[in-house]
Amino acid sequence: MKLKNLPNKEPKVRHNFSTVKSESNKIAQYVLFASKNVSTALEEGEVIAAIVSQFIAEDRDFEKWLKNNAKENQEESKEV
Repeated sequence: MKLKNLPNKEPKVRHNFSTVKSESNKIAQYVLFASKNVSTALEEGEVIAAIVSQFIAEDRDFEKWLKNNAKENQEESKEV
């Protein structure tokens, strides 16, 4: 399994999003897969958060962008 750090015990922040209907079943199947791999029941949001976190952590272009725009990004992210 590619995902690391499951289950994550850090404090949570709620995000709402929609996905295309065709992916809904795959997401449910992936949650089941991940739960079996870590031998504990996981919630859908927990698995999706891990997917997003890992994707961001591995995106080298995003890392470069952050470094090149550090000050500007800090100011804008405070507004969100």
